[in-house]
Amino acid sequence: MAKTNLTLSNVFNLPEVQSHMAGLVISPSYLKEAERCELKGALTQISGGKGIDPAHGHFGDAFGLACAHIAIRYPHEGEEELLGRAFLLAATKFGFLEAIKEKTRKTLIQSILLFYQLWHTKYAPEGWVGLASETRIVLDVDGIRFGGAYDLLALHTPSGMCRIFDFKAVESEFMYKWETQKQILHYTLLHYIHSRYLLNEDIHAPLPDGQGCYFVALINTDGVVLFEREPHLGLYTQLRPYVLDALQKGEALMLAKYGDYESFTVAPGGWACSGRTQCKFKKACYENGAIDVKLHVDERVFDSPIAYSMTKSDLMCLVDSLVRHLNSHRSAWEDRAELATVAKASLYDVDDDEATEVASLIDTVEDVDGIRNLLRD
Repeated sequence: MAKTNLTLSNVFNLPEVQSHMAGLVISPSYLKEAERCELKGALTQISGGKGIDPAHGHFGDAFGLACAHIAIRYPHEGEEELLGRAFLLAATKFGFLEAIKEKTRKTLIQSILLFYQLWHTKYAPEGWVGLASETRIVLDVDGIRFGGAYDLLALHTPSGMCRIFDFKAVESEFMYKWETQKQILHYTLLHYIHSRYLLNEDIHAPLPDGQGCYFVALINTDGVVLFEREPHLGLYTQLRPYVLDALQKGEALMLAKYGDYESFTVAPGGWACSGRTQCKFKKACYENGAIDVKLHVDERVFDSPIAYSMTKSDLMCLVDSLVRHLNSHRSAWEDRAELATVAKASLYDVDDDEATEVASLIDTVEDVDGIRNLLRD
């Protein structure tokens, strides 16, 4: 429910806003919003999110869900069943008639087929097996909620080690710095902590030997291309300052639940206020302008979310342990060249005709039940 008579001086005194702020999780998504200006990150959360057309999120969710299914079920299903069920899952996230710019059913199918070919020709032969997807882990760190949900956890069967992978569907890579983006590192820490707890209970759990990569589907007027974008091999050395910064932002959220908006830092020099586009909260900050409250709710549903409680000291000990662990494996992966562009439609023979054929087949059914019937035929 929108309330238009609220301003920066009183919006954080609203009980429902305080309750919402208290429940926020310090996740990669929140940290990205708050990276340049914590106040902007908080205001984004209470005013309906980033304002991006939800169809972009639906497309990305569909792509990630389908690809994770392929990685996990690859050893157990034949090609037709595997891809059929992947398309079925994608259809539950991105509607048959849904489209935004070049993100359509056809380009979604192309993106999924590109990933299938990449997994089929590279990752599966190397011994990679998907273990889990959309696993949410949240740590209560002295009252601060630190967590997130990764797209794919995969096991490298020859070594017994694992890595986290993430899926992205973008129109341009201009705003992304994959080499230094810490999203996968964030999830790797969460999984490492979960594995350590399981191992302490004598439950086998694979440990990471490094960071996985971002599978990036680039979709624009030139067509669809799939990239593997790998974080810098030494990014893990920045884990401690990253976590300390995240906890500082978490402390600001805790203070905000008591109505103290001044606990948030703002960008020095106002460079987050007037970038390529004007910040939509500029009037709220500079002129005490009205703020429309529309609390941003994460509508995702997770099976059996994992939760742990610990002190800040405990967390930092685990951070240091993970850094030492990854450092001990670094020499093994320094021999590999950094991953570059390896998956293209022309390389894997996923052309417009093939995607059109699949899209036409899906056109013959009206809903998800129709696809299920196709799979049974």
